[in-house]
Amino acid sequence: MKYCILLIFSMLALLVSGQQPVDSNVVLTEKEFLSIVSKYHPVTKKIRMIAQEAGGRIFTAKGQFDPRLSFDLDAKQYDDKQYYNLINSELVLPSWYGLEFKGGYAVSRGKFLNQQEILPENGLGSIGASWQILQGFLMDERRAALKRAKLFQQYVVDQQKAEMNELLFKANNAYWLWATAYYQKEIFDQAAEIAKSRFEFVKASHFLGEFAAIDTVEALIQWQNRQLEQSISEIELQKSKFLLANFLWLDNDTPVDITDKVKPLPIANVKPDNTIFTDFRANLETSVLENPLIRLYDFKLSDLDIERRLKAEKLKPKLKLSYSLLGEQFDILEDKNNAGIILPNNYKWQLGFGFPLFLRSARGDLQLQDIKIRQTKYDLSLKRQELTNKTRSYLQQLDNNILQIELFNKTLSNYKKLFDAETQKLTIGESNLFLVNSRENKLIEADVKKTELMLKHKLIVAELSLVLGDMSLILQ
Repeated sequence: MKYCILLIFSMLALLVSGQQPVDSNVVLTEKEFLSIVSKYHPVTKKIRMIAQEAGGRIFTAKGQFDPRLSFDLDAKQYDDKQYYNLINSELVLPSWYGLEFKGGYAVSRGKFLNQQEILPENGLGSIGASWQILQGFLMDERRAALKRAKLFQQYVVDQQKAEMNELLFKANNAYWLWATAYYQKEIFDQAAEIAKSRFEFVKASHFLGEFAAIDTVEALIQWQNRQLEQSISEIELQKSKFLLANFLWLDNDTPVDITDKVKPLPIANVKPDNTIFTDFRANLETSVLENPLIRLYDFKLSDLDIERRLKAEKLKPKLKLSYSLLGEQFDILEDKNNAGIILPNNYKWQLGFGFPLFLRSARGDLQLQDIKIRQTKYDLSLKRQELTNKTRSYLQQLDNNILQIELFNKTLSNYKKLFDAETQKLTIGESNLFLVNSRENKLIEADVKKTELMLKHKLIVAELSLVLGDMSLILQ
């Protein structure tokens, strides 16, 4: 009979020491899970659309340089008299440096025309250009919009990476919370099953005189405690499965639930390793600069600089020069009174000048823009220092975590030795069920603690990968 007790306790020691039975369940690895997330998650599809947004912005900005065709008709008929009938059409071709080329055709008819509206019988054609000589020569709203749109196209790459990093970070944490809950549930399931078998064995042995009546109570309490732990672990597992299901989608935007047939990567397969961050340790300051969050600040500063250049243009006076050659109908280049077109007799020109005397609006806008730039530079310095300190902190936590895991593996081994020794003493009558249960509790607590340390390891690695801006590090 004593040998039966030894056999049961030895089986328990095997089960709670981390060795899991082989089954036919489907294993969902971390790599497979993150691959599914990166392909089918709605946020992933939303992130991909940012590139389309960049293309749309450029398309819109380039539209500001599209040719413009206009047609105006103004007519008045009264008391059977045609007062006037004015037709004016124009084609404008914008160019880069504030220069616009124009061509037009105008016709006027009627008995009551203003002197300046009287045109040749066949209409008047024109071809010329207008030029913003001072304000708007180096920068205007159209060029600023196009520059910002092109800058956003470069910005998109890092924005996509930053948002994808955040998504994979959350998904990775959800995966390991599920994995931890899954294997802790297995520990308590197996412990509850053994506690039940032990209670039934002690109860049967009591009638044979092998155990006292109080030992059956002790065994029953142990089984009840295991059932409570089993119930709590089941709740935690279900919570983690619901959290994980937030990240599982099919290609047709259909969410997927985790079934009981799917199990995570075994905790035993996790090999704590801090060597993957060796290169980052040697070049910490440079490594942090590769984070897309830092580069986003660089793009933001470039965008603010474009806006500043546009506002600085407002400090200049407005000076617009327009000049057009004129000709009857479309004979613009044929001047009957002049042999060439260098100094033609038929032309029209206009000069416009404007300048606010105090420039308070322009100077105020420029001052506010400079404040925005300085604030963004402060934010950049703060973010750079924050990421640097976070990296140092997580690297130190990672080193300590690996030391804790190594130390705890030894502690777990010693707990198992104590349990085995107490079980052996029980078989020869030098111990009791209470002490064996106490050793068993410590062994199970240690096994649960080990899963928590492994979870912490994976979370620290994920935090480090996120800070360094490269979530692929979590799979190394």
